[in-house]
Amino acid sequence: YGGHECKLRCPPNLCKTQVLKDILNRMKEANGKDAKRPRIVYVGDGHNDACPALQVLNENDVLLAREGKRCPNPNSVSGPQFDKNHDNAASGTFAILSTLEKAERREGRVPKCRVCPWNTGKELLSLVHGILS
Repeated sequence: YGGHECKLRCPPNLCKTQVLKDILNRMKEANGKDAKRPRIVYVGDGHNDACPALQVLNENDVLLAREGKRCPNPNSVSGPQFDKNHDNAASGTFAILSTLEKAERREGRVPKCRVCPWNTGKELLSLVHGILS
């Protein structure tokens, strides 16, 4: 999936818009050109997740966008999500929401889909349960 001309901070070897469009095209070929496009629930946290959010997801889709601080050690049970006294300076933030905000400020582009921020696994699970019910 490399060799793309995306301008939304995708790495040279991968544009998730290309991947998602390819998956949707394969589904259309397999199910017939008149088949209804499936609803997409996309979970993302990085710069390159903003690309499909802005270019592929539509009004029927949902973007579950990670917000907050990254844990220096993702396998740890301490960190920004768990310890209110944790030093957040050592942790970076998840970039998807700031990338979407920049696209809106600079280019007036906003996702057509519903955007639901989440931080913890419990929040994500709750959002998924709400979408499925």
